[in-house]
Amino acid sequence: MQPYILFVCDRNTCRSAMAEAFFNHYAAQNGLTLRAKSCGINAIEGEEADWGAIEAMEAYGISLEEHRTTEISYDLLKYALMIITMTKYQAQYLTELLEKSPELKKRISALDPEIPDPYGGDDSDYRRVAGMLDDILARLAEAKE
Repeated sequence: MQPYILFVCDRNTCRSAMAEAFFNHYAAQNGLTLRAKSCGINAIEGEEADWGAIEAMEAYGISLEEHRTTEISYDLLKYALMIITMTKYQAQYLTELLEKSPELKKRISALDPEIPDPYGGDDSDYRRVAGMLDDILARLAEAKE
């Protein structure tokens, strides 16, 4: 299995889905073979991306129409080169969850600044989160060259 970066949030309908899409977009532009996946700590398998996230990403020419939520699993975690959460709380949760897997715990980090959850907010909340992620993920995809 080819290694990947794993983005994690709560439900995998907004933030981590957007992060995955941004990273993959910029990685392809930079000629990288490394790709990203995403999942949610409390995701229900197979749901669509949130409408606000879909619309916010359209402004960048990136589609989330095909995105389906993925529930976090040990298999997803064990093949990830990096496990990047949207908040420090999510990173702490995963660190505690992986207490008996010190090698996996080393791969966990939280984005800084933390990415607020736009779920239930208005269009400006989703656009703000998309802008934050765009900035962070463009730099991350460049750094992985």
